[in-house]
Amino acid sequence: MSLAPLLDRCPVSWRPALLVCAASRAWPRTVLAWALALPMVALMARARAELGTAVLMYAPPLLALGIVGRAFTLVRRPTVWTAIFARAGAGPGDLWRLAGLTGALALAASWSVAVFALAGLRSAAPLPTTGIISLGLFSLAWSVLCTLAVIGAAATTSRGAAVVLLGWLLLPAGFEAMTSPFDGPEMAAHAVKMFAPPLEAAVRLHDLLRGLVPADVAPWFLAQLFGFPLVAVGLFVWRARAVAAQPGAVE
Repeated sequence: MSLAPLLDRCPVSWRPALLVCAASRAWPRTVLAWALALPMVALMARARAELGTAVLMYAPPLLALGIVGRAFTLVRRPTVWTAIFARAGAGPGDLWRLAGLTGALALAASWSVAVFALAGLRSAAPLPTTGIISLGLFSLAWSVLCTLAVIGAAATTSRGAAVVLLGWLLLPAGFEAMTSPFDGPEMAAHAVKMFAPPLEAAVRLHDLLRGLVPADVAPWFLAQLFGFPLVAVGLFVWRARAVAAQPGAVE
């Protein structure tokens, strides 16, 4: 599969991002595996509802790590870094374009998996329309949040993005576990969730939109859903400048 025709058509500024993305995986095999996995996801969700919901929960971070994380691991290798950032006009914009390209691919993969999982869940039992909408909104929001988290984690560390992401995901639960024996303030727990992917807010997004979340909690959910993307993007902005400017930031 040749990239030459696509490279000829895309803007010059996008070619480094496209080349890194293409080199980060064996895409023909990856696409084939993805196509074969989709009907399996639907069958799994139809057979056992808990498997379907588990797919909606865990597929977004895993897919984002496999697409975004692999690309950023590659771009931080010294030889690749030199090839990209030694050219005239190189800079953080190259990393922004790589994040945008791989993030879009990760979201497309996550949403396609979610569609098949939801189809399997609905065929297994007559779920009400509100239930399908609730799961669909959760899948959309959770995929975006996890993709942003992986982009931030991948730009933060040259190795171990999966470990960083896992710690990030577990941060709210860990904070609550540490503070619960001391009867810590609930406000602090909600504030901490602004700095980690807000799972609870994503799960209850449909209730939030329908006004079913208690008035004392709803503002916190909104702050978490909008605040965490700002945290992830801000982290990426800071690290992208460092990686693009300093060879020592690569390894």
